[in-house]
Amino acid sequence: MRRHRPFLLVSATAIATLFVVLLALNLGGGEKTLETRVESTCGTHDPQFRRTMSSLLSAPVLDGDRVSDLQHGAEIFPPMLEAIRSARKSITFEAWSQRPWREKAWEHLASWLGPQL
Repeated sequence: MRRHRPFLLVSATAIATLFVVLLALNLGGGEKTLETRVESTCGTHDPQFRRTMSSLLSAPVLDGDRVSDLQHGAEIFPPMLEAIRSARKSITFEAWSQRPWREKAWEHLASWLGPQL
């Protein structure tokens, strides 16, 4: 039995190290970012769109979810703010914005949301 003790110790250490590394990779992945433009080959009502977006988002697109194609601030923010205003219990949303106007847009949203909370 003593002959096998070093082997068991090394094996247990290797398994524990692998577990810690996998846990760190899973929890520390950070935010997903798109490095290149994603070309759409289907519309928002196509089932392929839901599958594609589910793989890009941090959560799947579910059957009860609504998907709308909105572009630029003039189209995006009014419906988003209206959905937030009409929420009865809580809000959860995910959105992307491009760099040139991202900070201003989110500052505006945060300043509007602040008094609502």
